[in-house]
Amino acid sequence: RDVTKSSNADIAHDYGFFVGNHPIDIRAEIDYLHKTLKDITPTR
Repeated sequence: RDVTKSSNADIAHDYGFFVGNHPIDIRAEIDYLHKTLKDITPTR
């Protein structure tokens, strides 16, 4: 499959990214992030 170069993807790949915690319940946001990452990650 052809993949278009993406500078943001390169930055995330090279440096990673931080998902912080918060004193209030952010479970819905973490679940949304998990679903989004799962949806965009190709299966093997």
